[in-house]
Amino acid sequence: YITSADGQGEAMELVSGWAPAWGPEGNLAYTGCNEGGGNCGIRFTTDVNLSSPILITADPRDIGLAWSPDGTKIAYMSDHDGNWEVYTVGVPFPEVKRLTINEAHDGLPTWSPDGQHIAFVSDRDGGWALYLMKPDGSNQTKVFDLGPENPDWLDQSISWVR
Repeated sequence: YITSADGQGEAMELVSGWAPAWGPEGNLAYTGCNEGGGNCGIRFTTDVNLSSPILITADPRDIGLAWSPDGTKIAYMSDHDGNWEVYTVGVPFPEVKRLTINEAHDGLPTWSPDGQHIAFVSDRDGGWALYLMKPDGSNQTKVFDLGPENPDWLDQSISWVR
């Protein structure tokens, strides 16, 4: 759904899906399925009518979408291997790259405004913390601890503001 930022007017349904993210050029990406409920994954659309969404991944658990500032990639999280990891996918050319590889949970990616870093959360050191890495997954560095528990972390998000 979409509604006015000032809360005025009625909300209007745009697409059927979840985890929407606006891109820098006004593109919309979201996780969703086709009208029959199959062929699920990350979709994006480039036109203002949001018609003809393009499927760029193939898993309904590809969530936590964050557009790169230049609009060429989407960072996201998925549990393809049984635990949550951070990935990127190219837009519109869907080249998927896995950025984190460990037995812990990594997720909730967000891009720095200059596109030089991705922030994410992880419980890799036994407690939850905020980490930074380069867009290719290198130089993963803990920034600060968040605490020992984060039971609803899949329902959260993080943002990078200037």
